[in-house]
Amino acid sequence: MPVSYILFTVMKILKGHNKKTTISRERLSRVIGEFLIESFLSDEAKTSLLQDFDFDYEIEMTLDDYIYYLSDEDGMITLSPYTKIEAIDNLLEESSMEYDEELISVIDDFYDFNISVLEMLGIKMEKELYKKALELESNIETGYEDLALSEMYDDKVPDNTLNNLKKNIIKRKFLFNQLKNSMLLEEYNDFYRYSTEMAELLNTGISRVKIENEEFDLVMKTDPFHKSLFFIDSEMELIFSESFYASNRYRNDEEKEKELFYNEVINTISSRLNKNESNDTDEDLIHAKYRLMYSLDMLYQDDNNYNGYLFIGDKNSILNGNEDYSFIEKEIFYLIDEVFEYTDEEIVNDISIDYSTSVKSILIETYYNLTKDERVIEAIKQHPNYGKHHFVTGLFNNIINKNKRKIKRKEDE
Repeated sequence: MPVSYILFTVMKILKGHNKKTTISRERLSRVIGEFLIESFLSDEAKTSLLQDFDFDYEIEMTLDDYIYYLSDEDGMITLSPYTKIEAIDNLLEESSMEYDEELISVIDDFYDFNISVLEMLGIKMEKELYKKALELESNIETGYEDLALSEMYDDKVPDNTLNNLKKNIIKRKFLFNQLKNSMLLEEYNDFYRYSTEMAELLNTGISRVKIENEEFDLVMKTDPFHKSLFFIDSEMELIFSESFYASNRYRNDEEKEKELFYNEVINTISSRLNKNESNDTDEDLIHAKYRLMYSLDMLYQDDNNYNGYLFIGDKNSILNGNEDYSFIEKEIFYLIDEVFEYTDEEIVNDISIDYSTSVKSILIETYYNLTKDERVIEAIKQHPNYGKHHFVTGLFNNIINKNKRKIKRKEDE
């Protein structure tokens, strides 16, 4: 049993949280027991670890081996308070030498932000604060849903609805400023990781596809903008967790270009909606439009001025012509092939397929509008099913017609 390795792992957790690096034998025993019960080790491996295991003997051996770092007084094991994180890492490396690498990896994974273990060590999660924050997030999400309903029924948005939504967004911004300024970095990281775990527990399913693709599957699981478009479930937990390290001060150009791309997706959705005679898919697209707007407005906020659709009527998207949308290029050409796999019968008889193929074609059309990448036209026209399936072919009419007009203008010149 790697008691010494688990002990130093615990000490590193305590040190990282600015806690006293002391733990009782009884609590350490419980922490080890939690690993034996809840880890993903096989039953055979657990049985092997327990064979001839004597906790007190292992502790005594560890204390003897690391006498310059560890002390024991009245059953309380203490790591020298002057030991730095780097030194603990060295102790972990040294104590891991006598154990199997796979076992050490399982231990590392198990104790990496394990809420049960953290609470055993006296490190409490801000669960009530999280609950209150989610109530505010829910109110904001509902506000965007109210905007969607107003558009759907062609109603004017009531002033009090809009004002309440603006107030809640300002409260949300104030909340994150308070979190950043009042919490220690480790506390802030813990709150972020707790919110991430809560979001993952509510993870939605994966959109059905005909052509399996691991990269697309990963994007569908992790990208808030894809979730906004493809799933009708609430995504406030995901958006809240993503907001901890979101900023308008883009970490790289791709972040800015991602925002610009999805801004344009909103415009593409608007151009697709049938103003005179809407159907179920049109209504679903309106909801998706405002889910996406909610995601963009929450994750890309100006530090000083609110720069969202809600406050100024249209997102401030200044294109300079040098944008690079290669972050989504492979996905677009995959989606062209994927969409053409669906027959007219499948689309007519399944509203979810009708909606999903519409969203995929909207992403493709948006990419073409922004890049004018002629390979998109070529991939559509040369697909064996182009012209074969009426409804799928019709989804690309906007792109093809724009291309025809461009060719005609060139011929007239």
